[in-house]
Amino acid sequence: MQAINTFREILDNTYTIITVESIHLESEAWENTTALLVIPGGRDIFYNRDLKGAASFKIQNYVKKGGKYLGFCGGGYFGCSKIVFEPNSPIQVIGDRPLCFFPDMCKGAAFPGFRYDSDISSRAVKISIEKESFKQKKKSEWISDSESDPPYVYYNGGGYFANADLYSNRLLYELDIDSSNVSESQVSYTNILSRYCSDVSDPENRSESIEGAAAVIACHYGMGIAILTGVHIEFSSDAFCPSGMDSLPKSDIDRLKYSENARIRYVISIFHYLGLDVNIEAVDQSSTLPKKPISPTFIVPIKEDEEYEVGQLISKLNQNANNHLIHDTFNTIDYRHINSNSMVSSNEKIEELIYSTVDNKISKLYILNNEFLPAFKPYFSFDIIRFKSYMLRTNANFFGNWLMYSEVTNSNQTFLKR
Repeated sequence: MQAINTFREILDNTYTIITVESIHLESEAWENTTALLVIPGGRDIFYNRDLKGAASFKIQNYVKKGGKYLGFCGGGYFGCSKIVFEPNSPIQVIGDRPLCFFPDMCKGAAFPGFRYDSDISSRAVKISIEKESFKQKKKSEWISDSESDPPYVYYNGGGYFANADLYSNRLLYELDIDSSNVSESQVSYTNILSRYCSDVSDPENRSESIEGAAAVIACHYGMGIAILTGVHIEFSSDAFCPSGMDSLPKSDIDRLKYSENARIRYVISIFHYLGLDVNIEAVDQSSTLPKKPISPTFIVPIKEDEEYEVGQLISKLNQNANNHLIHDTFNTIDYRHINSNSMVSSNEKIEELIYSTVDNKISKLYILNNEFLPAFKPYFSFDIIRFKSYMLRTNANFFGNWLMYSEVTNSNQTFLKR
């Protein structure tokens, strides 16, 4: 969820951000329409289980031919040739991995004391910005000229990339482009984008300190790039509160809050290194513009004679609801049926209805009838009246009888399923 929130905050105006299952990566043709494939934090063993075989082959080939991969923590482990995680312990994981973007191993946890499902060993760690590496890409060289301090970022069980300094500008393989008769040599090398500012320890020998260990690397693999991280650069300081049994210490939360703007700038520079289109103004806007609150989602009938279908929809919602509330695993939906008889159609009432939704934990769903439509026009970027007029004029409403509209929502998939 943290990765999705970060991407929406920075990339939502340019890219469509969707989540997929392993079966999609294995069986669907996603490569030509994907600007960036992200494997977030999690247990590497599950990625290895679910993405081995055809899915891994497609991911590897996607990057070879110019695609971009970004792996946070567990996704960083998974992008290496081998993983060594907490050896000689009950949670030991040691083994080869299929993607091999980084030709050596990721060793972790970089700091001792890791436990699953706990923040007991998590912390705020400072990472350096290796400016010479960012200068190698025109889009990202701006961060090399900035005077911002190295950011503190969230860490929880990630690794470091062993021997990363040995793989700079080194020819590692030769591949056959497009499976044609013309072979083209592709230089594969690794740029270290960030290092742990404090020493980490070798999980195979905790008494051995590793100075300047690689925390974030860019693996140039064929014609593409895979960026692997051992830290959670995607985590905002807003994700933490100073209360709770497994919460971070207040001093660490304060460090993350202090570094929030620097973290956002760093994430944008990573996107730029990958070649993504992020307006440079987003560097400042992402931290200064107020975030749009989740607004209600409105379901509008297109036809004039939809009373029966509206009734059926309300009946179906009632079957899944308790006092107008529907709960699923991640969302709570508060739904209401609004018509001209139950609510005065005035600008003041409508404004109160729209902007009263400030609790992002509850998604509001309003079902309208046709008489109530006109008063909503001034409050939306989308002209519902003009759209409906076009649908009726062209008889296009045979394709679908309903319009769902929201300025900002966090649960359109749940709305559609319910």
